[in-house]
Amino acid sequence: MIVHDPTDDGLQPTGKQSVHPVGIFYTDVSGSWQAVWLEPVNPAYIRRIRLIPDIHDSTITIFPDISSEISG
Repeated sequence: MIVHDPTDDGLQPTGKQSVHPVGIFYTDVSGSWQAVWLEPVNPAYIRRIRLIPDIHDSTITIFPDISSEISG
């Protein structure tokens, strides 16, 4: 298994995991402060939902975009 940690180069919000922290005394390698675990999840998920309302008929049509991609 290959693990990649972009620290603060990605789009995710950052906290103490910053290459140049400002206003905090943690280093970028201070470690986890709570328990960490892995949970299995289903490879199929709803990626997005498109909703089309019909005001005259008081209905809504739902188009789910379902993904079942398995990455590895």
